Amino acid sequence: TGLLVAVIALLAGPADVRDTYGAAILALPLLVVLLQPPVVNRLLGFVLRLLGRPPLEHPLSATGVARASAWALLAWLLAGLHTWLLATALGAETTLATAALATGAYALAWTVGFLVVVVPAGVGVREAVLGLVLADQLSGGAVVVAVLASRVLMTMADVTLGVAAAKRRR
Repeated sequence: TGLLVAVIALLAGPADVRDTYGAAILALPLLVVLLQPPVVNRLLGFVLRLLGRPPLEHPLSATGVARASAWALLAWLLAGLHTWLLATALGAETTLATAALATGAYALAWTVGFLVVVVPAGVGVREAVLGLVLADQLSGGAVVVAVLASRVLMTMADVTLGVAAAKRRR
């Protein structure tokens, strides 16, 4: 869902971004197909076999994938909101196109960071991707501040929510 949000949001962003990343629209059909339960179930089964793990007890359902995708979409929108607030506070235009760009940039950065498994939590990778996408909207110093502030804020949110969940579990 992160890549799907990234492609759609970046294409809805400022015109210069659409011109640069316009070919990404070709990925949309593939991303939609990858979210289909029969495809996801086969891919998960293959990966689990490859890792020598037992198969899924129950295959993913269309309802389950739709529900998880809806929650993920909400998470991407909230993450994009935090990125947009940071970017606009640092000089980016306060427009819907910038909001779309911020959402797509964060979704792309997080997804790429997640896929690069050699570094914990995508450290460095996520910041590099986010910085590259925001570079045309902010000055060099503002990009660094936005990227680092985003990492600090998201880390604080993760710790706070983790502690709250641990306390609630007792």
